Amino acid sequence: MWHTRTRSRTANGQEIGCPLKPNSSSPHGGDSTASSMPGAMSLGPLASTWQIFQGHFPDVNTGEDGYISTAPVGSFSANGYGLFDMAGNVWEWTSDWYRADYYATLESSGEIATNPRGPASSFDPSEPGVQKRVQRGGSFLCTDQYCARYVAGGRGKGELDTGTNHLGFRCVREPEHK
Repeated sequence: MWHTRTRSRTANGQEIGCPLKPNSSSPHGGDSTASSMPGAMSLGPLASTWQIFQGHFPDVNTGEDGYISTAPVGSFSANGYGLFDMAGNVWEWTSDWYRADYYATLESSGEIATNPRGPASSFDPSEPGVQKRVQRGGSFLCTDQYCARYVAGGRGKGELDTGTNHLGFRCVREPEHK
């Protein structure tokens, strides 16, 4: 699935985003109180910027947001930064290899990381030898009753041949320089 998805993105001049590119901001556009509270993604005043499971997981999805599975890109309002679809809807592949120790390695360097491009290789101690990429953002199957990784900073992992109905990819476009 990874290889199929990366080939399809080149038609529109975009690239697969790395998890820490500037587009990986809070899904709320900087509202740190909303993004840091447990259950912050449950329906409430900011609910118009993401899509998650509503109702009793996994048997009753009320579809309060108008969708019971994936929603078309741009169905919800942009966040405070003008970015769409940063959390919920589908897990998004990024260009970074997955390493469980990557952030600890960055921190131990003692330097501030500016737009890090991720590790040079993949390593998951749970499955050594299986190459994985980072996935971000959570999906329409996420709920505050079940998981808490349905925020832009939520970090998952997936084998390159993973395919599912709640997995897509995050595209970014570099700003045009004048």
